[in-house]
Amino acid sequence: EKTTVILELNAENLEKEIPLKTIKLPYKIGDDLTEILKLRKIYFDIGKYTIRPESIIELDKVVSFLNLYPSVKIEIGSHTDSRQSAQLNQILSENRAKETLNYLVKSGINPDRLIAVGYGESKLINNCSDGVICTKEQNQQNRRSTFIIINN
Repeated sequence: EKTTVILELNAENLEKEIPLKTIKLPYKIGDDLTEILKLRKIYFDIGKYTIRPESIIELDKVVSFLNLYPSVKIEIGSHTDSRQSAQLNQILSENRAKETLNYLVKSGINPDRLIAVGYGESKLINNCSDGVICTKEQNQQNRRSTFIIINN
């Protein structure tokens, strides 16, 4: 039995056919697929929840992983920077999580395996909180999605 898995995006190797039985990725509950699969971060534009074109490739890697491990369930956690009100950021992050979940479902993943959670600005990964002046790049680091394994 064979499956197509996108392992790594580079010029020579966009896709590679590998026997299903040879793939053994170490993972446990609480791990983030972003790190396990070495994904480029899935970022969002300011005030938006649409998936960027460059994120499609990364989301397709999540789909491949979930197809390989059909018992795994994940939490899609979406986050914002702190530049709007906490209330608006909460709504925005929930929309980002739902949009990401919808993409995975449209790609064939059973919605029962997915939970979408918006964290708003509650889990910033740097010091760019309310009132702190940060660069565009620093703020962007907070506008992200994570894919946490919640059971296997």
